[in-house]
Amino acid sequence: MASTTNQAVRVDHSVTVGNELGAGRKAGGRALRASTTAALAAGALAVALTGMLPTPVKASTTGGGPDYGYVTAWGDDSHHQTDVPFAAQQGVVAISAGTDMAMALTWDGKVVAWGDDTWGQTNVPGWLSNVKAISAGDTFALALESDGSVVAWGDDSHHQIDIPPAAESGVVAISAGNSFAVALKSDGSIVAWGNDYYGATNIPNVVVPVGPRYILLPLSNLKSVSARSQVLGLRQDGSVIAWGYDAFGQTEVPSGLSGATAVAAGDEFSLVLNSNGIISGWGSNQLGELTTPCSLYNYLTHTCVNPVYGFSAIAAGGTHALALKDGRVWAWGDNSSGQTTLTDVVNWLQGNFVAVAAGENFSLALWQTPSAPGAPYWVSAVAGNRSAVVSWTDWWDNGAAITSYTVTSSPGGKTCTTGGGNGTCTVTGLVNGKAYTFTVTATNPLGTSPASAPTAPVTPHA
Repeated sequence: MASTTNQAVRVDHSVTVGNELGAGRKAGGRALRASTTAALAAGALAVALTGMLPTPVKASTTGGGPDYGYVTAWGDDSHHQTDVPFAAQQGVVAISAGTDMAMALTWDGKVVAWGDDTWGQTNVPGWLSNVKAISAGDTFALALESDGSVVAWGDDSHHQIDIPPAAESGVVAISAGNSFAVALKSDGSIVAWGNDYYGATNIPNVVVPVGPRYILLPLSNLKSVSARSQVLGLRQDGSVIAWGYDAFGQTEVPSGLSGATAVAAGDEFSLVLNSNGIISGWGSNQLGELTTPCSLYNYLTHTCVNPVYGFSAIAAGGTHALALKDGRVWAWGDNSSGQTTLTDVVNWLQGNFVAVAAGENFSLALWQTPSAPGAPYWVSAVAGNRSAVVSWTDWWDNGAAITSYTVTSSPGGKTCTTGGGNGTCTVTGLVNGKAYTFTVTATNPLGTSPASAPTAPVTPHA
């Protein structure tokens, strides 16, 4: 494969994974995008498939309250991975954390990345847009565009951004591991490529009974994957399969495990979220990685008597973990860089978080997500000749800029539409001598607000 700098390759469709063991050598960070198979055959760098993941950062609020899609970060900042750029301070809908880098996906399909850029992993291709999922690896990054094509950039020392033909279409989720990538296809099968030193890209077969015999079949029927040094696959039936690096037993799934709804791979441990909202795990517990939330712990037997129920999301980092319950962030494990100590900002925003992401030694959390605007308020009307001038004030735009307003009269349903940024609109075609009230709605790319409260009645006159 010819070496190319700042090059982008594009492929069709995508999947999701995590991070692998050990950093690869510097490969002159490049981005790959290939629109045709011929381009790949000619030696163009291949693209990596993507799935939605971890979190961006914001440390203060503006306009009387935090913007929707507000991200906060804490922990190790040695590569500025907790210093969120302005472009990621609002409007974020998904986040992902790699070893020393972070990524954010905004409501309009743009990708923002920050932190360590030794291999060009935060140098997002300028043409990249319409993205629907992201995944940060150790020294490379993945993005999935809305048309199903995948883009990868950063370190390619293990061919982790060279997409195999099997992953050029039909991919529905992705995850970037430590120097390798995994993609989940629409039929439930997976594709893996990159560093295979610990067997992470050597997808296992499964034993299936056929009558009195057993046969080996390719792994299938998965609904999600997560990778770091190992890979965890969640099956449709709630069972879990794991393979890859196993020095601490992180691929040894407990016998009889069932009812899983989510999986998360850490450096040397694995976590699973069960249907009852309980978190459990296996692998290394040297720094409390497996000390999952518990309301009553037996220190004599070193077992949890009453685990905490009701969690909705999990994230595994290097040696720490995060979870969400009722919109609140929980953290445990290694705290050597303050990655499990919740900041004042996090504590202030507790109850409204929608996503968490764990990097090597830092943490991310996403507060709210952009949505349709709130209803305009302080709506008033002044009558004119067969018309009325309606004025209003906005509440927050909920993270996505308002593009238009629509005023509607009652009775008659006469309307007036004006662009975002305006606070007045003149409704015409009214009947003089007849009383009218008016309501206003606001629209942004994510939807339309409820109607405002009606104005006081006004009567047009000559």
